[in-house]
Amino acid sequence: MECATPISTEAGTQSPPASRMPRVRNFMRRALGAFWLLDGLLQLQPRMFETAMLHTVMEPLVVSEPTWISDTVSWAIRIMTPHVVVWNLAIVAVEILIGSLLLFGRQGPAVRVGLWLSIGWAAVVWLFGEGLGGVLTGSATVVSGEPGAVLLYGWMAVTLLLSDRHWQFGRRLSAVRDAPTVFFGLGALQQMAPLFWTPMGLASQFQSTWSLEPAFFQHTMFWVVILAYDHPVAVNLAFVIGLAYVAGALATRRGGGVVYLVAGVLMFIMWWCGQGLGAIFTGFSTDLNTMPLLALMMVPGYLVDRAVVETADREMRPAAGMRPASL
Repeated sequence: MECATPISTEAGTQSPPASRMPRVRNFMRRALGAFWLLDGLLQLQPRMFETAMLHTVMEPLVVSEPTWISDTVSWAIRIMTPHVVVWNLAIVAVEILIGSLLLFGRQGPAVRVGLWLSIGWAAVVWLFGEGLGGVLTGSATVVSGEPGAVLLYGWMAVTLLLSDRHWQFGRRLSAVRDAPTVFFGLGALQQMAPLFWTPMGLASQFQSTWSLEPAFFQHTMFWVVILAYDHPVAVNLAFVIGLAYVAGALATRRGGGVVYLVAGVLMFIMWWCGQGLGAIFTGFSTDLNTMPLLALMMVPGYLVDRAVVETADREMRPAAGMRPASL
């Protein structure tokens, strides 16, 4: 009998996904910087220097909000209105500064300053500019972008400040790995609110998205609004099932690449129909809304899940260079 003869392999090498994690972390930091930089550039749109921006973007936030939130946002509107140009230039400066520190800075104090500024500025904007993303109104839905992109900016900055051990391959990545799971799970719970099973539930959300959009976008959204109005239960049930499936699959590490495909399709539908692609065609867009940020936050988890599958496949295959035994 001829025994299998192994070919020697290099020992002690780190698995490729593990060795890539520092680069993934660096990529996500630069991507966060790019988002902040884009937000600063969006603030340079002509409409942002008019009081119409305050009345169109910020004033609707006070509707249905608790008194203390509506009073806070109204106070911010009052102090900004007489000097909207100055305030807008200040916002531009802060966001471009944060974006530049994260995008172009090297690892060190500059990057840490950028991350801490990102957290602080995200908190300010989320409270005074977004009214906590409408999460206390009772009608918040992830489909239209709640709890707001700026909250995810802050969350990403927190994860990037975590120690290296939180980014190591093979461990449960906690805040890094599980944030999308929480997001999709809470989104499914939000969609179960009674409002979204009624004809005007999701239909009104979609219609508010297209109100400021150009004609070509409104034409595509018209049929979506009609569908949501005529079949509210079916449309909302599809969102609930999709969000719950993604959350459950991410939490249990099941589904493989399929769950990321489903998540990608679902996120694009919500970004198009519920968030108007971040309102980038309206002149009032301040960010790309939540879906692009959520997609970015799923990158570490995707790499870990793919690495688990690759490792299992390698273990099930005969070692390279092994010759099967023969009689």
